Amino acid sequence: MRLREGSFILVLALAAFTLLSLCSYHLSDSGWSSYHSNSGIKNAAGVAGAWLADIMLYFCGYVSFALPFIGVYLG
Repeated sequence: MRLREGSFILVLALAAFTLLSLCSYHLSDSGWSSYHSNSGIKNAAGVAGAWLADIMLYFCGYVSFALPFIGVYLG
């Protein structure tokens, strides 16, 4: 029982991080598809969030915004 609760909390935290990084995505952030050395990271989740949002939006498009909710539902 505790393993299920712990895994749900982990899934919830990952989904929140993913949603935060997607909502604060900015085109001028350095990521997988672009590199901008002269500007700071504007993503609220930092460098990892900028990379995650860039990869997810590149491969999945706007469907990426639904993926954290689907993950929480399945968790």
